[in-house]
Amino acid sequence: MLLISACSWTNPADDPWQIATRLTAARYGVKLSPSFLVPSNWTGCLGVMNNYESLLPNKKALFDIPVARAASAYLTSVALAVSAFVSDGSLNGGKNALFVRPEFFYNNPLLSFVQAVIGPYADELGNVLPNAVEGVGVPVDPLAFAGLLGIVVTSLNLLPCGRLEGGRIAQALFGRGAAAVLSFATSVALGAGAIIGGSVLCLAWGLFATFVRGGEEIPAQDEITPLGSERYAWGLVLAVVCLLTLFPNGGGTYSSAFLGAPFFRGGI
Repeated sequence: MLLISACSWTNPADDPWQIATRLTAARYGVKLSPSFLVPSNWTGCLGVMNNYESLLPNKKALFDIPVARAASAYLTSVALAVSAFVSDGSLNGGKNALFVRPEFFYNNPLLSFVQAVIGPYADELGNVLPNAVEGVGVPVDPLAFAGLLGIVVTSLNLLPCGRLEGGRIAQALFGRGAAAVLSFATSVALGAGAIIGGSVLCLAWGLFATFVRGGEEIPAQDEITPLGSERYAWGLVLAVVCLLTLFPNGGGTYSSAFLGAPFFRGGI
């Protein structure tokens, strides 16, 4: 089911993210390429990408098109996760649970904070992840996990590197020179995460972002007219959500038992 959900992103007719992107591009008269997959041997694909096949009229178009994709992706992913939790009637994955490694839930500040607020895997005695199965993982509704994964994938695409959506937003906000510096810094950070932290995701996404989606986006015809403070505010909001979703929580951002090691039934 997760694989079907992931691969359904390639169909613009069924995908709110693609619909929002193409409607916004059409409003500015920008032609987009057909969608192409970002392959993954874990979920089948990590979303889709589009290239611009015509000139962008101004920086507003360069900013609004990727923001429309990112904002609609975040909203769709959250709605999917919440509706799955509600329809399940419980928070233990239901009858067809997908087992996920507990690290997925407490390894970054955003999901840790969500846990601290709603406590989805804490019982009345305060045990963390009481439904986890040792050696298997935490039971999660497949649609809920697809929503949570969608949030992570969207944040990966918002990294300010090359022609990722984040790189396009950075170029619109700060200009091509500053965007190039941010892109290089992001590639270095992903490389450090792969070499020092041993993250396979940092390695794979760093290579993809640097060599497949590297380089600056097509310059806008009007790069002089300012964007306005509202767009800078939206850029800041998206940057905060991106960092909260992806930044490891090794230092214990929230002093809560939810950030400790998970409790496995039968493990003591």
